Amino acid sequence: MSMMIRLCSKSKDPPKAMRMFNELQLDGFVEHSKPYNSIMMACASTPVYAPRTIDYWHLMHMKDIEPDQVTYVAVLKACA
Repeated sequence: MSMMIRLCSKSKDPPKAMRMFNELQLDGFVEHSKPYNSIMMACASTPVYAPRTIDYWHLMHMKDIEPDQVTYVAVLKACA
């Protein structure tokens, strides 16, 4: 499912990616960095949704999920 979110990122469709992420969250599959990285990259891919990347960054920290290199790239991309 994380791969589907990545595909939404490449097609610049953050709303669809956010819906998929929410489904993953309801099923309990977002307790590691990969789904967060995918949704953050999807949001960072368009200027309108870039601020949402920071929201997901904060959510990740609140859940004590360790960021990795891709996480930092997504945050930098959103801020650029």
